Amino acid sequence: PLPHTVAGKIATANDLKAQGNEMFKAGELGKAASKYRTVFAYVNGLVHSSDAMNQYATKADRLTDEQQEAVTALKLSVNLNLAAVYIKQGKFDKAATVARKAIEIDADNAKAHLRLGQALMGTKSFDEAKK
Repeated sequence: PLPHTVAGKIATANDLKAQGNEMFKAGELGKAASKYRTVFAYVNGLVHSSDAMNQYATKADRLTDEQQEAVTALKLSVNLNLAAVYIKQGKFDKAATVARKAIEIDADNAKAHLRLGQALMGTKSFDEAKK
């Protein structure tokens, strides 16, 4: 059964991330990527009370401040992990896309910039990678 509460959705997303991490460590990159991508199915649609989409959200999809912080941190971490998977797989364009998503979440995140640089080097976009 799918979770119907915000807390349940966040817990399931965290479990999926942990499973993805184990698969990544075991070298099962495709399965890790699948787990990481599934995380977003649980957390993309949850909205904070300050979000403009709040008026359309059900009560079950509204985040507290603490939950908003947890979801933001989870999205950042999963995007970074997914970028690492794609880099290892040689899927540099996909890696660059998710690294940029991580940078949108936290523009000062050094690991996000590192992943983007690695991805751009892989695509031979040397001028952009230097930035």
